[in-house]
Amino acid sequence: MRLLGISALQGAPRRTALSLAIAGIVLAPLQGAGAAPATGPDDSPLDPAAEAAVEVLDEVVETIEEATDTASPQTFGPQADEPGEAPDLTTQLASLTEVYDDLPVAERSRAARLLARPTDSGSGGLLVYPSGATVKQDCNTRICVHWVEGNKAGKHKSTAAWARTVRNQVDSVWQTEVTSMGYKSPQSDGNKGNPSGTTGYRLDVYLGEISNNGYYGYATQEAGASGPYLVLDNDYSNVPGPSLNSLKVTAAHEFFHAVQFGYNLRADAWLMETTATWMEERVHDDINDNRQYLAYSALRRPGVPLDKGFPYFYGNWIFFEHLSQTHGDVIVRDIWQRVGNGKKATTAINKALKKRGTNLKKTFTRFAADNAAPGMAYSEGSAYPKAKPAKKAKLGKKKRTTAWQTSTVKHLSSTTVRYVPQGDLGKKWKLRVQVKGPQRVRGMMLVKRAGGKWARKQVVIKKGTGGKAVAFNTNKVKWVSFTVANTSVKAKHNKTKVQVRGVLKKK
Repeated sequence: MRLLGISALQGAPRRTALSLAIAGIVLAPLQGAGAAPATGPDDSPLDPAAEAAVEVLDEVVETIEEATDTASPQTFGPQADEPGEAPDLTTQLASLTEVYDDLPVAERSRAARLLARPTDSGSGGLLVYPSGATVKQDCNTRICVHWVEGNKAGKHKSTAAWARTVRNQVDSVWQTEVTSMGYKSPQSDGNKGNPSGTTGYRLDVYLGEISNNGYYGYATQEAGASGPYLVLDNDYSNVPGPSLNSLKVTAAHEFFHAVQFGYNLRADAWLMETTATWMEERVHDDINDNRQYLAYSALRRPGVPLDKGFPYFYGNWIFFEHLSQTHGDVIVRDIWQRVGNGKKATTAINKALKKRGTNLKKTFTRFAADNAAPGMAYSEGSAYPKAKPAKKAKLGKKKRTTAWQTSTVKHLSSTTVRYVPQGDLGKKWKLRVQVKGPQRVRGMMLVKRAGGKWARKQVVIKKGTGGKAVAFNTNKVKWVSFTVANTSVKAKHNKTKVQVRGVLKKK
């Protein structure tokens, strides 16, 4: 799913089912706060699987309520304030598909309406075509675009020209992601959605006004079906930037979700979104729309875990950019193949890296350190937002040491201190950075030399302590950054304490 800026669903209050009825979407009442617990047909408590499935269903209903609330217009662009958690429709719908069989029989029809195609009778998803509207199709041998036009189409109307453009763009994405990059084709839904009298699988794409609800597009599939379908905006006329560019990157993103479903519908949501956003860069490197999300990435928010949800799972495409620039694009496909075999995201990443002679701990540490100088680390890094160290310290003959600085570093996150030489320091001076922390902590220095050269220095930490000394010549060194990374993948290690200090000494 692509949101129209990471603020798209922020700040919207919780709704009742009434707002959906106003929007033409009729759903059963929510199991909201204060409601009686869901029960079976004989009023007996639900088993844990059924109860969890009902929770997923209610979350999807709530997401669609918020998105379609006409009293709370959606906004575009990233917010300056720290965002809270927000729903992700694609991954929620994927979860609903997975738990569909666990739902109580009485709830399955409600779920089926949410997963139904816009053309299906009784559909209750985010996009529902108006009753009586004529649905038209533009198809080739692997893509079929559905749209409505004319007065009965209302706000959802589109044109044959735009439908053809969409078809061509999605087909081009198929060529890149499947034919060229070697990913699986989206799973077949048989003849579902095909023009009358035709056979053979085609990926269905439905067009409608969803940008007013804060979405560029989303991917999902029907209850009990094996093949996905896509929903894209009917013209992208009211979003920032050129409409065609919005279509191109959204098609790349949502098509990759359709591909992901064929590997594992239960994949970690953060992996689904980060790699789908990374895929935008692979298919349309010239557009760079995904840079809007870097404000909420490890590049700018290093203290937030890499596997955090909204909106960080959009911004953290930069991690996979780092991986692919180091090991090639194929590493992401390798990760998804392992996820397809049932591996969790971090396990799959670690195994793919071990195949290449490294591991997640080493790679994450280098990634975290490199973010102190994106212009050095990334091919397009000079255009990225500047990374900011957590602390800065100036050291010279008058001030030769800092106090021990204590930080709490969460799992798969980091903190960086930058040291800047002051005054007249010749070649006899060295900076030694010392660190204290548990075994899960790793460190790396990045030295920016005069003239633009860079150097990485691994910092060994054993039995809770470690350090590294480097030349600190005023004429040859502009600054030294020291990054401490918590390489644990476990949330229980979110209170990890580390201490760092810098000491200036003569050789």
